[in-house]
Amino acid sequence: MDEHLSISGHELIAQRIVKEFESESRHYEYISQKNANERYPSLLSDSVSLLYQSQDKNINLIYSKSINDNATKVLWSSYKELVHPSISSSLDYMVFTIGNQAKHQTEVVLYNFSSGKQIVLNDIGCSASIPMFNSTGSQIVFPQWNHNLVQHYITGYDIASLRNIFTFKDGVECWRPIFSKDGNMVYYICREAENDHFIIKSYSVKDKSIHTILKTDYDMWDISMSPSGKRMAYAGNKNGNWDLFLLDIENGNTKQITNTLGNEWDPSFGTSDNDLWFAGEFGINNGIYHITFEP
Repeated sequence: MDEHLSISGHELIAQRIVKEFESESRHYEYISQKNANERYPSLLSDSVSLLYQSQDKNINLIYSKSINDNATKVLWSSYKELVHPSISSSLDYMVFTIGNQAKHQTEVVLYNFSSGKQIVLNDIGCSASIPMFNSTGSQIVFPQWNHNLVQHYITGYDIASLRNIFTFKDGVECWRPIFSKDGNMVYYICREAENDHFIIKSYSVKDKSIHTILKTDYDMWDISMSPSGKRMAYAGNKNGNWDLFLLDIENGNTKQITNTLGNEWDPSFGTSDNDLWFAGEFGINNGIYHITFEP
């Protein structure tokens, strides 16, 4: 009789699998409680609240969750797609993407928790997505494009003056912009020509100069700035799936953080440069994870 078909056989195989992956699983902390397509986690400035997107049947949700007791709060809900949530360091504002991603028809919305007012930030006649605050929460950066996807550019927005403060274009596509810690630089991913891999570049807010930061033979996505401002996490499709990597901005050295058969993406730093929150997809299982690693 094949031992796989008996109760004791199943138990033996399960124990063996657990033992094989024990060293790897100790590094991961699974945060989600169900497969609800939870993605884009970020630890808020209070260091105890986790922001992320989720789904409940046909309703899209933005949640905050206490990492101490798992108490959750719905911050926004919609029948439209809700993605890329971010909250300012002052905890006064939330920004997110809403709309139809498949048709590239999305808007960036800024919400003021105190006044309850919301405004759309993208230019008239344009769509936008993936907004991110600077470290002080006073400015936002996001990519925009016109509805035929011919023009693609990145915009910086100032909350106090309610106006765009810079706009630049690079390559055939530029996405995922984030501010440097001091706000003087914008990092982003760019595809310089059709069929090129995405690379990481920088734009100087002061002198408008553009430089290549990292170029590899695989696509990169989902860049995130560390608390010190010295490192950047990114998702890289190096081996046919997405893993997480760490870039030392000063010397250009990279380090692979995860190496699995699944996909890890949406990295966001926690309280230190060796502390990451991220989303993962492993077969039929998906959700939010937490990992710490050697610096």
